[in-house]
Amino acid sequence: MQTLAHQDWMRLARHEGEPSVSLFLALHPHDGDRRRVALRLRHLLEEAEQRLAELDCDPAQVEAILAPLRASGLEDIPRDGQTLAAFLAPSVQELHQLDAPLGERVTVADHFALAALRTALDQPALWYVLGLADDGATLVRVARGAPSEVPLPLEREDRAAANAERVEPTEGGNRHANRFGSPPTGGTPTTHQQGFGYEQVDDIERQTWYRFVDRALQQALEEAPAPVVLVADVVHHQAFRDACHCPHLLDRGIRHDPHASPAELAALARPVARAHQQNDSEAIGDRWHAAAHRGLVATRPEDVLEAARVGRVDTLYWPAGADLNGDAEQVDEIVRQTALQGGALVPVDGEGLPEAGGGSNVVNAILRW
Repeated sequence: MQTLAHQDWMRLARHEGEPSVSLFLALHPHDGDRRRVALRLRHLLEEAEQRLAELDCDPAQVEAILAPLRASGLEDIPRDGQTLAAFLAPSVQELHQLDAPLGERVTVADHFALAALRTALDQPALWYVLGLADDGATLVRVARGAPSEVPLPLEREDRAAANAERVEPTEGGNRHANRFGSPPTGGTPTTHQQGFGYEQVDDIERQTWYRFVDRALQQALEEAPAPVVLVADVVHHQAFRDACHCPHLLDRGIRHDPHASPAELAALARPVARAHQQNDSEAIGDRWHAAAHRGLVATRPEDVLEAARVGRVDTLYWPAGADLNGDAEQVDEIVRQTALQGGALVPVDGEGLPEAGGGSNVVNAILRW
């Protein structure tokens, strides 16, 4: 797991006053063709070089700023992360490989562009991911952004082992014998050939499996309870919740193939964990309306930036992951200034706060005065 600590983000936010390049490159770790990634890096470097020249940087200074990326050519950069983030200036030369998809862009200014990276930092200190299928269950513990697999105290190691203990039904009994060593008692066999990890399983057998996983999950969380995000195919989501008594299982989950590495499961579930940590949309809307009633809100990017620079922004909301087009660089500076002046940063999934009393799709700020 690669991430960036909050104090490192703040250190980069304080850097200003010299030509600074912020470059984000998608690494596509599961694509074996490194040439395509290297070609995109070359194009981003050409864009950075052109924009530095527009700032009247001499060629020697441009070469010195871009040297770490030119020298690497990706040959020395592992490809097990989602994004390569480069922060390059005459006095700063940093490359960070991050487990978050942050898109691709180059920004050249007198400070670094950090808004996209900030969204990857906003997640609980501890949370879990449960990958559930008919043929197994995986629990991943994510502490301070780092995922590690937690052995589940299941009475059967996985469904394959349980299948080996299938009890053959007596003559005339249900042909789908229960896999957990008890006589079959009926149920309707179902087949989901289009799904992930599906076998022909009857309803009672699946409910038995859910109870095994539920019990194991609660035991695993006894010492360190925290939110749990379910990653499973569609058929398991509601059915497992109906059988589950674990109070930490979140209502929202991820519909995806659960047969993935701990790092992949954590990357899939991270937006849900982050959204759970933040205020929900109703609470955000209530606070926004209360502030708007007192005249303590700003939505025009120009007004928010001016307020951020003098420390007036109490809380800043902006749409995480949205395509901000020409507003991206301005949003970067608003986020940086808000953080430097002690304001709270709340990246919001989706399209920001269009429903919150005239809020914009770019930035929404609650002001201190």
